[in-house]
Amino acid sequence: METGFFLARDKTRLYYQTQGDPSAPAIVISDGLGCNGVFFEDFIEHFKDKAYVVLWNYRGHGQSESPRDKSHLTIDYCVSDLESLLRHLKIKHALHVGFSMGVQVVIEYASRHPKVTDGLILIAGTAGKVLDTFHNNSMLKSVFPLLYFFVLNKKAEVSRFMQQVIPTKFAYLVASLTEIDGRLIKKDMFSRYLEHVATMDMEAFVRLLASAADHDAWDKISKLRHPTLIVCGTRDTFTPIQLSERMYELIPGAQLMRVRGATHSLLAEQGDLINLRVEKFLQDNGFID
Repeated sequence: METGFFLARDKTRLYYQTQGDPSAPAIVISDGLGCNGVFFEDFIEHFKDKAYVVLWNYRGHGQSESPRDKSHLTIDYCVSDLESLLRHLKIKHALHVGFSMGVQVVIEYASRHPKVTDGLILIAGTAGKVLDTFHNNSMLKSVFPLLYFFVLNKKAEVSRFMQQVIPTKFAYLVASLTEIDGRLIKKDMFSRYLEHVATMDMEAFVRLLASAADHDAWDKISKLRHPTLIVCGTRDTFTPIQLSERMYELIPGAQLMRVRGATHSLLAEQGDLINLRVEKFLQDNGFID
């Protein structure tokens, strides 16, 4: 694995990692909000001998810096960062994988750069307005302004709470009883995800979430003309299955994989199954042998 940093247009220093042969077809991964790459470890291991696999960290995530100007924590800047990453690595065209918020990022990127986008794999996401359908209701959208205000004005208290509560066995137990499949989840993988969330810049988290809540690319996806595989969990409450089904209906020629019983953490629950389906999709479209 090779790692490095690249400079965004506002000089924010962002982290990336690569595995595989740089001359092989490129697969570029845009992760979810609050994620640092841990959910894609098995995916990368599966495809690193078949493709040049790139994963990067958003602003304020993982090893990437937060921008000095916090107004630069937006979907638009994430798309610009993706453009900067590809220039830095001299990748002329690639297949893009988006997970959760990353689905919005790669749809926006593909709509702006259709000729250099080889294909799309959209995992557990939506084309926009993510808070409108969280848990199939608008409750989080209604209370989010209060949460946003609290995080920005009580940073020390929020940071202390996150570090004391999120990376605990209790938090894992609550998640396994409510949001994830405790029988199938890779506990170590999910625990490392919680540890990252507990220590990340929460202002970056809520500002990017606010941008994802406002961002809307639903009017753009019907114009996409790339081979597209959409993957969703039937028990996903963060981005409910009907969002993936709607994208499937709107994107010409798209394929849909419903992962039975999977939640929003489907990559850590049924990653092997997903990897095999993705491999078939890539082979059928001549992307890998």
